[in-house]
Amino acid sequence: MRIVSTLTRDEIAGQICELINKYNGWARRFTPARLKATDTTYVVELVGNKVAGVGGMRKLSNAQTEFMHLCVRPEFRRLGIANLLSKKRLCLLETPIALSYIRSDNIPSINNSIKSGFVPIKADYKKGGYNILTSKRGYSLLTFIRFKNEGSNTTLRNVFKEILHGTLFIGSYSTV
Repeated sequence: MRIVSTLTRDEIAGQICELINKYNGWARRFTPARLKATDTTYVVELVGNKVAGVGGMRKLSNAQTEFMHLCVRPEFRRLGIANLLSKKRLCLLETPIALSYIRSDNIPSINNSIKSGFVPIKADYKKGGYNILTSKRGYSLLTFIRFKNEGSNTTLRNVFKEILHGTLFIGSYSTV
């Protein structure tokens, strides 16, 4: 099979940057040149000539890959695109462990991570930013982990459920 896209690599990179800069809420800005200079793999979902959603992944070592920059344009949200992007990234995972760092006020990403089998393992308070849950400056950054092997994920979830006395994130956001 041969697939020919009407979008160039630069046009796709530009749309990815637009999505990340507008909807991820990070202070640093991404440009197509900066994006191409990284070793990050971006999985995109196209609708016509528009990047409807994007999810990044970067191999940190032979053991760990970081999942990042998952975002979907507002007009394409609640259609399962984030879930598709997460599944595709898991299929491309070359390491035994996937990590994800998510702001505590990013409820859609937290819920998507949980649906994808990730387990929260740590929360760090960061200075700066604005937390919509507490209406205060600063936020928590949650660390999520997932093993490529599904059996290891079940074991990890059971261990954390016991340690956290049932306060583990299951299905929707709650505080630990």
